[in-house]
Amino acid sequence: MALRKGVKKIRVGIIGLGNHGEKIVSAVLKSKNLELNACCHYKKDEAKKFAEKYKCRYFNNLKTMAFDKDIDAIAIVTPNHLHFQQLKTCIAASKHIFVEKPITNTLKEAKTIIDQCKNKRLVLMVGHNYRRNGYVRKIKEVLDKKIIGDMVSAEINISHSGGLRFTKNDWRFHRDNCPGGPLIMLGVHAAEVCNYLFGGAKRVVAIVKRLYASTTAEDTSSVLVELKNGGVVHLCNNYNTPQTHLMRVTGTRGILEYDKRSRLLTLRGSDIGRAF
Repeated sequence: MALRKGVKKIRVGIIGLGNHGEKIVSAVLKSKNLELNACCHYKKDEAKKFAEKYKCRYFNNLKTMAFDKDIDAIAIVTPNHLHFQQLKTCIAASKHIFVEKPITNTLKEAKTIIDQCKNKRLVLMVGHNYRRNGYVRKIKEVLDKKIIGDMVSAEINISHSGGLRFTKNDWRFHRDNCPGGPLIMLGVHAAEVCNYLFGGAKRVVAIVKRLYASTTAEDTSSVLVELKNGGVVHLCNNYNTPQTHLMRVTGTRGILEYDKRSRLLTLRGSDIGRAF
């Protein structure tokens, strides 16, 4: 996104002022090219409190903020099921957009938003931050250098037990708000980094269901991806197991394994002296 002539920073308004909203604000404040101009919350007191903390203007209506002439871009950091309507409001106001993953809850809605942004020449950035992790970049480097040979298969498991504790007051409890459960919340990270590390998919097979949680949303997700290059990746995402964060990539000449809990990335080379 180019800066306007004579303007030093892009003026950002944010909607979604919870924990992750604060993280996005922190990133805005650290940027040399961005300025936090305004925040929005449907509860006026919450918006005012946030504005006082971060020294910006506040709104309690997104449409009013989006059409404000002193705002160049909107950051949407709200629950998934709210994204589509909020994105359409920002597009109608011709504002550039940052939206937390996923873009929307359905592929059809996501394609609609992408097409509308292209038609109006608006920047649309999606908050896929997983690939920015140092270990993911290191795995990418090892793969590109063919250190473990040709990629054969991989597993990405990002899971935790949150689904067993969600209540009806939590938007992730409800399937209408969070279809797919861990697939759309955690699996979207796994799928995006799968595309980054290994390239596009040729075929996808999945089992997504509710197994143990009392939620109406699913709590178990297992996706098998056949890659265009022939390799196979298993994406495992659960909301009903102890916290897990593992990556394993198997190649013809070695194996890469990462365990976030131990913060350990290991490389195992070829078999030595193997008799067949």
